[in-house]
Amino acid sequence: MREIIQESLKFMRHSKRTTLTTEDVNCGLRLRNVEPLYGFASGTDPLHFAQPEGHKDVFFLKDKDLEFDDIINSPLPKCPVDVTVVPHWLAIE
Repeated sequence: MREIIQESLKFMRHSKRTTLTTEDVNCGLRLRNVEPLYGFASGTDPLHFAQPEGHKDVFFLKDKDLEFDDIINSPLPKCPVDVTVVPHWLAIE
């Protein structure tokens, strides 16, 4: 554990930051050939957890409820630009 934290701190220092993020820990884990952490984002917005009544050890994230009709009636996204093929000098024999 100590080695992983030290490697994570190296990534933090090289990025010239003062706050250790989950991405730094993931890079430290990858450096030691350990599976990265899943489900933890390193965004700037803090997560707001809710707690159900009567359970003081259970926490969850509130999800936004979406109406099915709103999804169906929403406009379609724009079509992507036409596909282009560009030859690369390594691919040509």
